[in-house]
Amino acid sequence: MFRPAGLFKSNQCPDQRCSRNPCPFSHTPVQNIAAPAQPSGVLNDSGGSTSLRKPIRTTVPPNTVAKGLTAPGATYNVPGPSKRPTPSIQAAASTSAIRPASSTSSAARTQTGRANVTLQHPSSNSLAKRPVETPSHATTPSPPAKVPKIAPGPVRRAAPPSVTSLSPTGAPILNINAVNTNVPLKERQRMATIIYETFKTLYSNIPSGPRTATLAGEHAISQEAEVYAKSQRTTYKNNGAHAIGMIKKRLKPDRLAHPSVGTNGVIEARKAEAEAAKNSVVRRAQLESALLTREQLIQWGYLVDVPEGQGGTRVNDEGRQTTCERCQALFVVHAPQSEEEWKTLSERCTYHWGRTYVNKAGGLREMVHRCCGSPTGSAGCVVGAHVFKDPEDFDLLHARHPYSESSAFAEGSSPSTLLEVAALDCEMIYTTAGMSIARVSVVDGAGKCVYDKLMKLDPGVDVLDYNTRFSGVKSLDEAKLDLDGVRREMRKFIGPETILIGHALENDMRALRMVHHKVVDTAILFPHQSGPPYRRALKDLARQHLGILIQNNVDGDNLGHSSLEDAVATLDLVKFWVRERRRIPSPR
Repeated sequence: MFRPAGLFKSNQCPDQRCSRNPCPFSHTPVQNIAAPAQPSGVLNDSGGSTSLRKPIRTTVPPNTVAKGLTAPGATYNVPGPSKRPTPSIQAAASTSAIRPASSTSSAARTQTGRANVTLQHPSSNSLAKRPVETPSHATTPSPPAKVPKIAPGPVRRAAPPSVTSLSPTGAPILNINAVNTNVPLKERQRMATIIYETFKTLYSNIPSGPRTATLAGEHAISQEAEVYAKSQRTTYKNNGAHAIGMIKKRLKPDRLAHPSVGTNGVIEARKAEAEAAKNSVVRRAQLESALLTREQLIQWGYLVDVPEGQGGTRVNDEGRQTTCERCQALFVVHAPQSEEEWKTLSERCTYHWGRTYVNKAGGLREMVHRCCGSPTGSAGCVVGAHVFKDPEDFDLLHARHPYSESSAFAEGSSPSTLLEVAALDCEMIYTTAGMSIARVSVVDGAGKCVYDKLMKLDPGVDVLDYNTRFSGVKSLDEAKLDLDGVRREMRKFIGPETILIGHALENDMRALRMVHHKVVDTAILFPHQSGPPYRRALKDLARQHLGILIQNNVDGDNLGHSSLEDAVATLDLVKFWVRERRRIPSPR
C-alpha cells in the first residue's frame, strides 16, 4: 500500500462518492472559485456552448492511465488545446469526470479480467457544482499509484491435507507425515493393511450396502490409531498383534448393529456400558407399559382364571396309547422299571433333534434339520425313547395337578420379602404325565439368584426321558421338594403384584400350574417381524441385543441349557429394552 508521504493530499479525490478509508486524496470541502470562460465544446451554466475549441476523440494508450480507473484502449472525448488551460479544471476533467458509459457483462470480466469502457467528458453542470481547489503552484498532478489487480472469480482456499485414502476394494493408505510419527510409516502402513484384512473377514457376513463398502477400511484406520496411541516404538508391533488377535476372537456379525462391529476400543467401551447396565436394577415403574393386558394374555396362551373342579384326578397316562412327539409313531406310555428296560425303551425312537429351517442353495429353497442338515422326511439321526406332550388343554393340565392363583402364594409371607420384579425360567423333562418341571430358577430385578433348585416329580409320575440335550438334567436324585413344596417356597418372594419376566412364560406358568397377571414376556416385547403367532428364540435375541451365546451346549459332554442362565438373559433383555425402548418396535 501507499507510504504515508501524503503526496496526494493536495489533490481533491476524483470520486464524489468515495468511501475508501484511508483514501490518498483530499476530501476537505473548499470554496468555489469563479470558473474561467468556457472553452468550445463545453456547456456553460445556461446550457449554451462556445466555439473556442473542438472536442477531440482519442484513445487512451496502454500504461498511461492508472490501472483500476480506466482500461487500456478506452475512448473518450477531451477538449482541444487552449491557450490558457486551467490546471484545476484539467485535473478534474482527466480524473473525476471519467465515467463508464455502460457496465460490461460478467462473462467478459471472467474471460479477460478487463472491461472495455467508453468514457465521456463531464458536463459543465458537474464541473460547476464540484468544489475546486487552486493549488499554490501550477503543476501537473502526479498519477495515482498502481493498484494491484485481483483476478475475478471466487477466492480459492487450500484444501486440508488428507489423512487417509479409503477404497471399497483395497486397504486404506495412510497419508501421515513421517516427521510426526515415532513408528516408521512403512511399518504403520503394513499394520493397517493386516488389520484391514482382519476386519474384512470379520464383516464378510454383513449384507453389502453403501455404509458397508468402506466399513473395514474405516475401522482399520481407527484401530491402527488406537494401537499407535498406546504404543512406544518397541511395543507397537506386539500391541498390534494383540489387537488383531482380539478381533479374530469376536463373533461374526450379520448386521451393522451387531455388538461385534467396531474397534477394540469401541467394543470395550460398549462392554463397560453393558456391564454398568447389567448392574442396574429393574423397577416396577419401568415396566408398567410392558405388562401384558388380559386380552394379550389370552391371545398368547396364558391361563387367566383357575379352572373349575378340584383337579389332580388324572396324574399320569401310564398304559395309554398316544403319539410320539419326536417320530410321530403310536406307542403305549410305559415307564421303564429296570436298567435293562430303560436301555431298551431308550432306543425305540429314531428322530431329528434339530428344528427345521429354510435352506437356500443354488437358487432352491429346502426345509432341512439343523441337527444334521437332512431334509424333512428323511430318517432320523439319533435314537431315544418315545415321549409325548400334553396338548394346550387347561382342563387336562388341571387334572394332572391343580392350578392355583399367585395370590395364594402370598398367604403367610412378609410384604418386605416380596420382590417388585423377578425373572423366572424352568427346565422340563418328559414323564408319564407329559412334560414336567425338573428345575426352577428365579432372579431378582438386579439379576441376583434368589432360587435355583431341582424338583421332585409328583407321586405316581415317572421319567420317560431326561431330555438332557436341552434340559441339562441328568438325574433328580438331589431334588428334595415336589411342585407343591416349590410353590410354598416361592411364595416368600413372589406375590400377586410381583412382575414376572420370562421368555414364552406361558409354558413355565403351565408347568408350575400357576395363574399370574403381572407378566412381561420378552417373546412379545421383542416381536417377530411376521407378527403373532410367530416369536423369536431367546438365544437369537440374546445374540442380537446382548452379544452373548446361550443355550449353545447341544453336543459334547456338557449338554443342555441352564434355567438360571436363561433367567438372567431374559432380565438383561428387559434392561436393554428399558434403555432402548424407543428404537424397538411395539408388539402387535
